Amino acid sequence: MTNSSHNAKGILYITPPRMLDSAVSVNITRRTLVIRKLGYTVIEVIPTPSSFIRTCLRIWKMRKSFKRVIIRLDGACVLDKYTLLKCILPQHTFIWEIHGYPEERLELDQTFRTKLGVLKNNLRRRILSCLVAATIFISEELLLYARTKMFVHNPFVIQNFILSSRKTRVATIPAPLHHILQNTFIVLWGGDPSLPWNAIDTIQRVAARISADDKTILFILVGSHHFYPAIQRENILYLDAMPHTAFTLLIKKADVCLALYHKLNHVPFYLHSMKLLDYLAHGKPVIATNIGSAHKLIRSGITGFLTNNAEKDIANKILLLKRDAALARKLGQNGLRVVSALHNESFARMAYNTALGSIE
Repeated sequence: MTNSSHNAKGILYITPPRMLDSAVSVNITRRTLVIRKLGYTVIEVIPTPSSFIRTCLRIWKMRKSFKRVIIRLDGACVLDKYTLLKCILPQHTFIWEIHGYPEERLELDQTFRTKLGVLKNNLRRRILSCLVAATIFISEELLLYARTKMFVHNPFVIQNFILSSRKTRVATIPAPLHHILQNTFIVLWGGDPSLPWNAIDTIQRVAARISADDKTILFILVGSHHFYPAIQRENILYLDAMPHTAFTLLIKKADVCLALYHKLNHVPFYLHSMKLLDYLAHGKPVIATNIGSAHKLIRSGITGFLTNNAEKDIANKILLLKRDAALARKLGQNGLRVVSALHNESFARMAYNTALGSIE
C-alpha cells in the first residue's frame, strides 16, 4: 500500500467518551473546528471501554480515508493502547495530544494498587511513545514534565483557546435561579469538586469570612457536590454540574469569577484551565491562584488578581471589586483583550498548521 492510497487531508481523531456539552466536549469541538478550517477532514472515533478490538477493526476498514491519527490522552490513560494501531497501520502518522499524566490519580489516593497502576501506565506510555511521530501538549509545563517520563518526538504546545465567534446552543438558567440572581453580587466557581486540586474548601472558608462583612454577596459553586462536604451557609449556593452552555450564561451573570487551585503533590501544576479562558472571554474580573501558567494571563491588578490562596487576601479582593465597579470593569476589559490576543482561534489555527504541516 502506497502513501498515495490514503487521503492526505484526512485525520482520525480518537477521543474519550464524555457528556455532551461538557467542558471536555467543548474543548474537543473547538480543536476539531480549527483543524477542519485548515482544510482537513476530521473523522472522530469515540471508543467505549470494552470495544478495543471492535474499534480497531472499524478503524482498519476506514484506513484509506485518513493519513494522520491524533489520540487524545489524559491522566486516565484509557486511550493510550490505541497507539498499537501503528503496528497494523505502519504507513499512517500517529500524533498524541496530551492533557494529563497518570500521577494525577495519586492526588486522590495512595494505595498500593493505585501506585502500581500509575507505574504500569507510565511504563506503557513510555514504551508506546516510540511509535508516535509528534506530540501536542496543552502547556509548556506539561511538555517539560513529559520529557522526564517518555520519549518526546516533535513536540508542539497548543494551549486551550477561545473561538472567534462564540455561537452556542440555546440554553437557559433554571427558573428558580432567576429570582436569586436579581440584585445580588455573584461570585462564581465551576468545575469538578472530586478533583483534589480544585480549592473548594478554600472558597467555603472565604465565604464564611465574607458573610460577617457583607450579606449581599452570594457564592455559586457549580459541579456535582457529592464528593465534598457541602457546608451549608446562607451565602453559598451549590448547583449540580450543568451543560457548558448553561454555565456560560451564569458567567455572564457573575460579578467575580474564581479560578482557585491547590498545589499538586505528585506532579507539577501543568493544567491549562478552560474555565479561566471562558471567564476572561466574557470580560469578567478573575481571582486566580498564582500557580502554573496563570501568571501568563493574569497580571495582578491589571487583568485580574493573583492570590496565594490566603482566605483573607481573597475575601479582601472580592470586597474591593464589589466596592469599586470601575476597577472590576477595567480588569474584565483588560482580561478580555489579553485572552483575545493570546488564546484566540487564529493562534490555534497557526499552531495546528505548523504542527500538521511538519508531519508527513
